[in-house]
Order: sequence, then structure tokens, then C-alpha cells
Amino acid sequence: MLRRISKLEKTGASDVKYVNLDIESNATGVLLAFTNNSGNVYNIETERDEGSVAPSVNRTVDGENLNINVKMDGGAARVLLSNEYTYNITIRSKVGGFTAILSNDSRIDTLNSTIEYAGGGTLLIGRTAFKNISMSVNTGGFYITEMQPDIQGNGSIYTDVYIGGTTLAMNKLRNLRIMADVDYGGISFEPRGFNVISNRTGHLEMEGDSYRTADSRVDIRNMVGLGGFSMIPTCYPLVSSKLPIYFLDLKGIFGSM
Repeated sequence: MLRRISKLEKTGASDVKYVNLDIESNATGVLLAFTNNSGNVYNIETERDEGSVAPSVNRTVDGENLNINVKMDGGAARVLLSNEYTYNITIRSKVGGFTAILSNDSRIDTLNSTIEYAGGGTLLIGRTAFKNISMSVNTGGFYITEMQPDIQGNGSIYTDVYIGGTTLAMNKLRNLRIMADVDYGGISFEPRGFNVISNRTGHLEMEGDSYRTADSRVDIRNMVGLGGFSMIPTCYPLVSSKLPIYFLDLKGIFGSM
């Protein structure tokens, strides 16, 4: 197994306020997380099999903008970002998965993930501020849950699954408006702490009991072609050490940064 680390110290990006990160791959797992105690703008660790195509990590600076382009054929990428910048992130792959841990006062304008064929993603929400998150996959699904959540400002999350499903696991967040549309399949949910606005075949709409009075609101819209949507209490399933994951110790993943 071959590993490579790419990083940029903050001293080399003194004028940067915004970071545009683009990750493109064929078959890759991506772990994305944020830190509040790193001397680096970013730390990207890639892992691949011997004999496979080497990944590339390139960056350019344009005034207040740092542009990072990552291209991979396969393997895995672990991306740790400083919380001192505002991010626009795009993840595109043909097959694979990703886990995004939004915590440590991270600031995201946009986070877009597109999986062309098969795979999925996990989104963990902690203390963060985001505007727009969009995730789409042909065959697979998404899992969205909370981890000591504290969302600053208004935001939206959109999921689109052609075949498969999306699961929300929420206990604490009540400033949510949740909508789900399933063309062919089923919808299941536990309405505890939520007011059901509409519940009919293939369609669900409900609001958390503090949504209308909250200073920060989040709209979550879920589209499924063939499959299902479910909302359950928060849980952290045990899975293998390979991505995608639901809950990991960041220090164990990234070590000393």
C-alpha cells in the first residue's frame, strides 16, 4: 500500500480567505473533516495499491482564493481542513463513497457530491455553518446524522438517489424542515419532536417543533426514485475501517497534524 501526504502551511497562504476544493476520481473513498488546531490550511493523505495510477494534488492561489484540485483513479483520500477558511467543495466519482464530518466551527458555502454509478455517503453534523449541501448517486444511498450538533445560520441539504435510499438519524436537532419524495418504494419515520405537515403515499413533509422560531433553520429535501426514505433516532453503526464510515476518532485517523 502506497501513501502520500500533501499539505500547505498557513504561513504560505496569508491572504487566503476562501478555499475551493475539487476532488475527482473513478473509484475512491473520501474522508473529509475539519480541525481547529492545525498549522496547515489542509492535509490530504492519499492511499493506493502498488502499481496503480498515482494521484495528483495541485493548488493555485488567486487573491483571496485557494484552489485545490485532487485527481485519483482509485484508493482512498483523507482530507483534513482548517476551520479558519470558508469552503466550496466538490466531490465527483464514478464509484465509491465519502464521509463528511462537519464540526469544529467549520464554514461551508457549498458541498456538492456526485456519484455517477454506485456508492453512497455519510454526513455527520456537529458545530458548523453551511449554506448548501447537495448529494446525488445513481445506485446507493446516504446517511445523515448528528454529532453534538450546533448549526450556525440557515442552510439546506438536498439528496437525490435514483435507486436506493436515504436515512436521517436525528435526536437533538429540531430546527429542521424535512421533505421526502419516493417515486416507487416506501417512507418510514418516527415523528417524535416533529410536526407532520403532510404524509401521503410517496411524500412526507414535517417540521421540528422549534423550526418556525429558531434563529437558524435547515431545510432537508430528499428525492428517491426506486427505494425508500427513513428517519430514525441517532445511532452510530459499527462498520469496517474502510470508507465510508459513520463515526471515527479524528486523532486516530490523521495522527499529529
